[in-house]
Order: sequence, then structure tokens, then C-alpha cells
Amino acid sequence: MNTFLRNIGIWLVIGLVMLMLFNLVGPRESNEREISFSEFI
Repeated sequence: MNTFLRNIGIWLVIGLVMLMLFNLVGPRESNEREISFSEFI
């Protein structure tokens, strides 16, 4: 059971990290592009 719980914990951590990275990287790229276009205009 210990290995089973460890595997579940590892996958949960990996999933949370991927979601956090996706949420942090996604909006920043779109916001930076919008800001750059507005600055050039």
C-alpha cells in the first residue's frame, strides 16, 4: 500500500505542477503580446 500511495502522491504533485506552469505561462504570453502591441501603437 505504501508504494501505491507514493505513486498516487507523485502523480498528483506532477499534475499540480503541470497545471501551475500552464496557468502561469499561458496568460503571461498573451498579456505580454497585448502590451507590446499597445506600446507600439
